[in-house]
Amino acid sequence: MTNVKPALVPQHERTESAPRLTGRTILGMLGRYPMVVVLAVLLVVTSFVYPDFWSPTNLQNLGTQNAALAVTAVGTTFVMIAGGFDLSVGATFAGGAVFYISMDGTLPVFLAVLGSIAVGLVAGLVNGIVVNVFGVNPFVATLGSASVITGLVSLYYSNITVKFAQHDSVKYLGTKMWFGVPVSVAMAGVVIVIAGLALAKTTYGRSIYAIGGNVQAARLSGLRVGILSASTFIFIGALAAFGGVLQASQVGTASPAFGATLTLDSIAVVIIGGTSLLGGEGAVWRTVVGISILAVINNVFAYLTLDPNLQSVIKGMIVIVAVAVDVWVYRRQSS
Repeated sequence: MTNVKPALVPQHERTESAPRLTGRTILGMLGRYPMVVVLAVLLVVTSFVYPDFWSPTNLQNLGTQNAALAVTAVGTTFVMIAGGFDLSVGATFAGGAVFYISMDGTLPVFLAVLGSIAVGLVAGLVNGIVVNVFGVNPFVATLGSASVITGLVSLYYSNITVKFAQHDSVKYLGTKMWFGVPVSVAMAGVVIVIAGLALAKTTYGRSIYAIGGNVQAARLSGLRVGILSASTFIFIGALAAFGGVLQASQVGTASPAFGATLTLDSIAVVIIGGTSLLGGEGAVWRTVVGISILAVINNVFAYLTLDPNLQSVIKGMIVIVAVAVDVWVYRRQSS
């Protein structure tokens, strides 16, 4: 008889198994997918408040504006499910963007993209080593590395002459369309699908859930916890830099302050989607739901031309309420 090791049963499989609905369907959905219900209600309300919300032009703009965040947030999902935390994604995002723009006229676009991703890989590798080899708390380690990366990017930026895209090819990823779909949105979609399948369907994904759910049990089960944890930091570094490339390609420029709000935004959408800060629970599709919620809110606010300060207040309240609902439902299910 084969023994099943508890550490290898990922949290998402324990919490996302087929539910037994004992009440009405809508109540069952609220209990299982609270943020999906929030998004559905938000879309219905938005349809009345903003009649042109569903127009192809607005949807294309909505996707383009959030493609870079989506790519970065996928990496944040992996790190948080593994029980880690990364505050350096904004700095890495800016690093990828600045390097990409600086290579305008020097390298072909494809090689410039690969070079930017390599910048992110190095940043993520350093974070992974500091956290898993030297045992530094990920919050402290990545807070420090964010400062280091920002400083290095600023030094590099002050010594380059190309700060604005000079060739149309550099803007290809951010401005061109494939069969009516923005290239940046298509790229984000590919990242989401591949990462989602890797997390949900592969041994690697199950191992990530295992170390986030119970790191000691995972270690006793023979998982190479240090390497697995480090791989999530490398992954998020690469995706953050690629996100920076997409953003730089859209606006045609970059600077060290490029990712000033990206770190908090990526963490916010992941948490809103339902990924646990404690690790071991979450999914890429949940992050997509979180991104969608904030994207719709921002889009409606822009349409209503609300005062930016009021927007910040309302968005903060919505985020708090959304997370509170998720916690309330979780506690009811656990009791």
